[in-house]
Amino acid sequence: MGLRVHSGFCDYAAEWSVNEDTDEITLAFRGRSNGWVAVGFSGDQAMAGDDVLMCIADPPGAGANSTGARFEHRYNYGYSNLPAEAEGITVNSASFTDGILQCSVTRDLTVFNSSHMTFDLSSDWFMLFAQGPISSSGQPVRHSVYPAITDMKASLSSLDEVFVLGESRRPSPGQGDGGGSEDETGSDNGSSAIQLTGHWMALFVCLHVLLIGW
Repeated sequence: MGLRVHSGFCDYAAEWSVNEDTDEITLAFRGRSNGWVAVGFSGDQAMAGDDVLMCIADPPGAGANSTGARFEHRYNYGYSNLPAEAEGITVNSASFTDGILQCSVTRDLTVFNSSHMTFDLSSDWFMLFAQGPISSSGQPVRHSVYPAITDMKASLSSLDEVFVLGESRRPSPGQGDGGGSEDETGSDNGSSAIQLTGHWMALFVCLHVLLIGW
């Protein structure tokens, strides 16, 4: 039993479950992109200082053992989006199929990254969803559309909390994630839904049409 989303319309989806016995969270996220998709956790709806989980498509010629994608834990520092290795994160899967990037990870609710930042997902955070292209060498470059950002904070470990997503928007002035062109497209037609299914929470971010079924 679980929620299903019509992948032809939704731009992003995230599903997560918290294991209270081990203080771990399993989080799967996906999006339509042939470059990268990411979910970030922010204290202020801006992009600097955020914890970022990113799913990146492998470049052409990645080899026979490639699953089509890889996961990276990253960190937004000012205008730069940097790799940020952290203990307590296990990659369950990473794939790129039919234009959909998907990654699943299990991580401690609290992790400490290589920039000496602490991110506790039992605290309240805004969630940001973004996508963008990759370079010829497979490195992520600046997002191609403005991130979609939740309108209010919520704790991923509190399954009774529900929050809605606002329109895709420009980050606050002076914030960003890496270099690249400022000629980007925003959306004023965003919608989302959060549903509780057993011990799982699911957030579907559809910038146009949202279809959910059982």
